[in-house]
Amino acid sequence: MGLKTKKGKGNAKYLNVMFGKVVQKVKADTEGAISRVNKNGDTVYENHYDSFSGNLVSARIESTEKYGDFVELVMESDGDHFNVQFPVRSGYGRSFMYRLPNLEVTEEFEITPYDFENNEGKRVSGLNLYQNGEKILSFWTRENPGKLPELEEVEFQGKTRWDDGKRTKYLVKAFNKKMSGMAPPEPKPEPKPKAKAKAVEVEEEDDLPF
Repeated sequence: MGLKTKKGKGNAKYLNVMFGKVVQKVKADTEGAISRVNKNGDTVYENHYDSFSGNLVSARIESTEKYGDFVELVMESDGDHFNVQFPVRSGYGRSFMYRLPNLEVTEEFEITPYDFENNEGKRVSGLNLYQNGEKILSFWTRENPGKLPELEEVEFQGKTRWDDGKRTKYLVKAFNKKMSGMAPPEPKPEPKPKAKAKAVEVEEEDDLPF
């Protein structure tokens, strides 16, 4: 269980899925830390992992005004709790949503992100899910989309783009239905103002899939 790389594993509290990796922000002097300059021009330090595995404790869609909606999974691994986040409207979010109906959420599973350039030069990002030694397949596919709404062509700033609004609403509804009973409890009211939510950096998005 836990975080995996070719060199071993470690622990984290907050994990983001980006760059085809499970990413943990760390201090500069952390062993194995990788430095990069983020979109704000700040140097940050991270550990990158190939995958993460654990048991789901709770799940919800977290809405933010600045960054949009995020899938937020609280998972338990080796006695520790991890908060795993990735944008709903991203290759990672769609991959997770497409596979969710085939996932047994009460059993341990593994999240393995990917990010590569295909033969046509198109960037492809997403994640695979594994459970009981088997790869979880998408419930909705190009060949068998079921009731999944089609993408709509729209004109935006003189360009034709794909609008996934109806599809996203459908997937979020399916997510909420599947995760019914897995949502975290509402926090008790506090007399003092709460601190602002931890900022989550959003990775550049790839083109929409089918």
